[in-house]
Amino acid sequence: MRTPLFLTGDGKTDFDPFGRAMVAWNGSYEAANALRAAVPMLKVASRVRLISVEESKEEQFPSTAALEYLSRHGIHAELVQRPRLADSIEEELLEQATIDRASYIVMGGYGHARAGEFLFGGVTRSLLQQCPLSLVIAH
Repeated sequence: MRTPLFLTGDGKTDFDPFGRAMVAWNGSYEAANALRAAVPMLKVASRVRLISVEESKEEQFPSTAALEYLSRHGIHAELVQRPRLADSIEEELLEQATIDRASYIVMGGYGHARAGEFLFGGVTRSLLQQCPLSLVIAH
């Protein structure tokens, strides 16, 4: 497993690992790697929510498998499945983070081909460019 990146949110100088954690879940290998890497942090979080935004692609790992994995590590997580109503997935994630008053987001990074990410953007690129919350990202 590669080392995850930890990035503080825009304009932030502090980080609260005991705050509320949000896991952006799309069922990808990258999301699973990020989840595994973040287990020590998620153990101390005051609340953990797994957020899944409706997409047309098939998940390699269903959300229930992620919840079971966290449970085996003593982490109680809630699943929130959001329909995609906003223009982008990152908008849906940030809206949910605001609703949940999340302290940080755990997510997989660059789940598409690098060329596609460069040409079309993507959730990772958008959140790296502008995000009010701290990010824990793994590939």
